[in-house]
Amino acid sequence: MGAGKVMAESALIATSAAASMIPDAWAVAAEMYKAQCDPDAMIEAAQAWFDTAGELGQAVSACEDATNSVAGTGWEGDWQGHDAVAFAKKAAELSQQMMVDQVFAVTVGIAVLTTAILNYIRIVIMAVMALALAVYAAAIFAAMASTWVGSSPMSRRAIVSTALRSAGVMAPPKKVRPRPTSPSSVPSSSVTNSRVSVGAGRPPTRGLSAGVLRMRVVTWLIFMGPDYNV
Repeated sequence: MGAGKVMAESALIATSAAASMIPDAWAVAAEMYKAQCDPDAMIEAAQAWFDTAGELGQAVSACEDATNSVAGTGWEGDWQGHDAVAFAKKAAELSQQMMVDQVFAVTVGIAVLTTAILNYIRIVIMAVMALALAVYAAAIFAAMASTWVGSSPMSRRAIVSTALRSAGVMAPPKKVRPRPTSPSSVPSSSVTNSRVSVGAGRPPTRGLSAGVLRMRVVTWLIFMGPDYNV
């Protein structure tokens, strides 16, 4: 396993983990899954094609030497006749075929090497994108964690107790039982039960939630706005 394959797998894992906090990143993770490859193995395959091309070049040289040596034999060192012509024709066809194969091997080797280089570039881009998504996901998680801490039950009870102390309520009001009296004897000021209602209170998280939403929108514009085809 080469370094390129390890980097590609790491980018896929990091992006999948970030997608748990950024749902839009699942599309990026799917593209990274389809882009998994091993550029080092491609480079080895390209080198094998280049080696094959070199061996074919040696075979062409050996075939030409053998053809020349056979043509130089015979009566007075000059082989003539129908057999000599047929042999020279077949030897030339063999040499030509091996030269075509040599050119084909070099072309395939160049194509495979170019593909390996492009895949390396794509893997580097994947790693950069995975790092950026991981940073955004960490920021979102930190914001959510701070929101959870601010809205915990202990904090709510502390806020309620502080509000009660500031309101000056030390004990619940006593119940007052009204006495039946005639309408004319009712005083101008009546005593009624009153209770102080104090809201439980919540930490100010609107600005924090807006910040999280803004980070998600920016992430979508950067990574999901254009078509992703690496």
